[in-house]
Amino acid sequence: MVLMVISSHVIISYMRRKKSDYTIGTSGWNYKDWRGIFYPKDLPAKDWLSFYGKSFDIVEINATFYHLFPDEVFLRWKKLAKNNFSYIIKVSRYITHIKRLLHCKRAIKKFCRSAALLENKLSLVLLQLPPNMVYDLKRLEKAITAFNMRGKLVVEFRDEKWFTPEVKKLLIKKRCLFCAADSPKTRLISWVTANAGYIRLHGRKKWFDYKYTHRELKEVAKCAQQMRKNGAKKVYILFNNDYYAYAIQNARSLQSLLKK
Repeated sequence: MVLMVISSHVIISYMRRKKSDYTIGTSGWNYKDWRGIFYPKDLPAKDWLSFYGKSFDIVEINATFYHLFPDEVFLRWKKLAKNNFSYIIKVSRYITHIKRLLHCKRAIKKFCRSAALLENKLSLVLLQLPPNMVYDLKRLEKAITAFNMRGKLVVEFRDEKWFTPEVKKLLIKKRCLFCAADSPKTRLISWVTANAGYIRLHGRKKWFDYKYTHRELKEVAKCAQQMRKNGAKKVYILFNNDYYAYAIQNARSLQSLLKK
């Protein structure tokens, strides 16, 4: 009897650990063309996030890249996040694409204060650099230091000139996650620079309006598994191919692949 209890405990613990190895979601949830494909046609838009949360434990909030939101919005997002659901917040384009990480300490501080309102519902913060950003390690390091989010900051590079040993070393030093981005311009790299891995999928041959094939999803799964072997305790995988709910379809397929 004792052996059976121990065995059951081990099995349950193993299942829980395996479930948390990969966290899959999409880049945003508020898309009108998902109605009738993912969201029921008669479901009010205000209930979309709760419906989304029944299938996924995480979502990227891309809206924070384009707009500044009052505190009430962050507090509402926090309230809507049930159970283990959490958010990844994308850094404002004012910091990355307008100021280009220069003279923006004040803006970074303001952004971090807003993100902190999510408290335990904030998983990560995504810092996406513009594709034509000048290769400047000192500038990048100053910005990372200003965020002061060791273990929570993800850096996404939109140009392969950043895939250097020096950049990898900097991310490891600052405990920043490297974003392995799959897009028409970049391919997946299984770097692990912190305690977790991060994969962002924009569309293999076309930005956003692209549905990954089964074979391509197997490549994504292989990259995620390699990140685990490289030391990542968890791998976050976010689909940004939002057109026609391709992100939802691909995310569900990848969930099944990784369970196997």
